[in-house]
Amino acid sequence: MPASPIRLFLFFALCASYCWGQAGRGEITGEVRDPDGLTVSGARVTATETRTNLPFSTVTSTAGGYTLTSVPPGRYLLSVEAQGFR
Repeated sequence: MPASPIRLFLFFALCASYCWGQAGRGEITGEVRDPDGLTVSGARVTATETRTNLPFSTVTSTAGGYTLTSVPPGRYLLSVEAQGFR
């Protein structure tokens, strides 16, 4: 029995809505700690996409955590700078 036009429409409408829900962006999260295991607040965290050299930066919270939002898919090099550390 062939599929009715209404069923085909519903099938493709559901598939299309699923595809449009994909954002194509992600986030990088983590926590910065010193060699003694203590969290570091106020550290600048930079993620640089290795192919385009496009940097994304943020500063760690008082608990040492960070989140870089809306980063495109790719490979990243992370660097951290904080006063008193080298």
